[in-house]
Amino acid sequence: SYFVWVGAHKLNKFSFGLGIMMLMLLARIALEVISISKFRNIKPDNTLLSYAVQLKKFYNWRKKIHFILTPIIYILYISGFTILLPPFKANLSSGFYLYIVISGFTFFIVFGIFMIKRIRKEIKLLEFLKTVN
Repeated sequence: SYFVWVGAHKLNKFSFGLGIMMLMLLARIALEVISISKFRNIKPDNTLLSYAVQLKKFYNWRKKIHFILTPIIYILYISGFTILLPPFKANLSSGFYLYIVISGFTFFIVFGIFMIKRIRKEIKLLEFLKTVN
C-alpha cells in the first residue's frame, strides 16, 4: 500500500521489477496452498498400499511443480530483482546499493541450495514409494 501511496506504482522499471517479484511470490504461495490441500486430502486411514498409491500420486504432482514451475518462478523472481537494480543504483548510496546486490544474490544462492536439498528429499521419498507395490 505504501508503494501505491507514494505514487511509485506508475509503470516504470521499478514497478515492473517489483510487480514481477510480487506475482512470482503469490504464484509460489498459491502452489504451496494447493499442495497442502492435496496432501490433507490423502486419507491416512486407508490400507498401506492405498495410502502409498495416494502419496505416489501427490509426489509425482510435486515433482512436476519442482521441475517445471519452480525454475520458472525462481528465474522470473531473480529477473524482477535484477530489473530493480538500475533504479536502486540511481536512487541509493553506493554502499547501500552494493549491500543490496551482495545480500540479494547471496540469498538467491543460499535459498536455491536449500530448495535443491528439499526437492531431492521429496524425490528420494517418491523413489522409495515406487518400490512399495
